[in-house]
Amino acid sequence: MIAGDLNAEPDAASIRFLTGRQSLEGRSVCYYDAWEIAGIGTGKTWTGVNPNALAGAERIIGQRNYHRRFDYVLVGSWDAHPKGRAEIQSAECVLDRPVDGIWPSDHYGVMVDIDVRPNAKAG
Repeated sequence: MIAGDLNAEPDAASIRFLTGRQSLEGRSVCYYDAWEIAGIGTGKTWTGVNPNALAGAERIIGQRNYHRRFDYVLVGSWDAHPKGRAEIQSAECVLDRPVDGIWPSDHYGVMVDIDVRPNAKAG
């Protein structure tokens, strides 16, 4: 598994490499993007709606209306781990509103439910 703020949109070369959609010098990997499989909604995790992100969007990008999906949970493919199985059940944005007027971060969180178990077909 790879999880975190990767500061790249789904169509970026780095994410395409991690999800098996682009090779690098003839090599590739294949992780599954939990949001792509089981997410509901846009999955935008860095957005000007959040005042903590708005400050960065204005300073770094010069845009107030900036919304991107930068945070991921990526799950390895079956061929890399033939003795185990990790099935993505759901994915949702969390910490996407203030608590007592305070935003938890400049990014929303991504919470994923994964069913992990031995692969019955592995010998």
